[in-house]
Amino acid sequence: MGETSTMSSKGQVVVPKRVREALQASSGARIGFELKGNKAVMFVVRKKTAKPGDGYGLLKDKGRKVALEDWDTALGVALRREHARR
Repeated sequence: MGETSTMSSKGQVVVPKRVREALQASSGARIGFELKGNKAVMFVVRKKTAKPGDGYGLLKDKGRKVALEDWDTALGVALRREHARR
């Protein structure tokens, strides 16, 4: 696929439609560049998918213990407020 584009005075380049489609890049996509010798390789930076365990241990335990009944009460209050807003 030999596509060309012209760089603007601001260093901006329009990525040809065929290249965007091949990379599945849409408006707002983050584009990465890597130098390989005297060539630049362009790639779409995909969002890393999070796994459930990725955030484990991120938050510190404050040492407070909350009874299950207190959680139930707080959840009930929050649900009633949310329902009343709608």
